Amino acid sequence: MTVVAGVDPGLSGAIAFLDEATNLIVGVYDLPIHEWAPDEQREINEAAFAELLELHNPRLVCLELIQGFGYAS
Repeated sequence: MTVVAGVDPGLSGAIAFLDEATNLIVGVYDLPIHEWAPDEQREINEAAFAELLELHNPRLVCLELIQGFGYAS
């Protein structure tokens, strides 16, 4: 199976994995987040994100281009 991944980056983002041969989605996940008390700061959990990549082993990862506030992405 040849898998590609698409990532919508950010704290409310997600990652999807697609099997190129069948065009079937083989996994969709919210990006894993750490939440830190008491001020509830949030950040991407890099270890959990790496585990998702290892699980599906994509040959290509595509990231959404983020242009900043006031621009359509």
